[in-house]
Amino acid sequence: VSHTGALAAPTDPTVIRLQSLVIAVTAILSILGAAWIIASFSTFPALRSFRHSLILGLAISDCVMAINFLVSSSMNVNRRWIGVPEQARFCSFNGFMTQVFVIQTDDYWALTIVIGTYFILADHRRCSAWTQGHPAVLWTLPWLLSITWAAVGIGIAGYGDIGAWCWFASDRTRLLVNFVPRWVIIAAMFLMYARLYFVLFHAYRHILSL
Repeated sequence: VSHTGALAAPTDPTVIRLQSLVIAVTAILSILGAAWIIASFSTFPALRSFRHSLILGLAISDCVMAINFLVSSSMNVNRRWIGVPEQARFCSFNGFMTQVFVIQTDDYWALTIVIGTYFILADHRRCSAWTQGHPAVLWTLPWLLSITWAAVGIGIAGYGDIGAWCWFASDRTRLLVNFVPRWVIIAAMFLMYARLYFVLFHAYRHILSL
């Protein structure tokens, strides 16, 4: 893996436009899907449960992510290439937003949802009561962690064009920042779900024995 090269950035303008067009269409669909979730949460009081409020955070993150991708890909489609030196400032901002709302925030929101679910179903009453009584803390953590990662990224690696959007210019940094935290989160989620399986299975066996 190259230290500085872009792993998937095409060089042919035709390929860049085609790739960006596909990303733009996908981003529009993502915006519509996220907007539906946000509108449903806002419209129907029955959906405003603690767990659904965490899903709302994930939907907002996905919506901003899609808007970020739509802007950068639309620029390429219109031949305002995001990789040229004149767009360096935009590319840095786009890369920062990519790191905040795409790479880390979705993972942190998914982990937060699993933790909240685990506390409720595993009957950790004190932890469950605390988390449900302090939703602002749970809402703040994913954003805080993601913004911290993104800010560190500006100083350490910088952001550059990788195709239809901007991200870390270094392949190694991109792979490490993406996959190491993600696999740690996946492992933590797996352990919590495995624990929940045994808790619920034990409760099921207990009910059958009554």
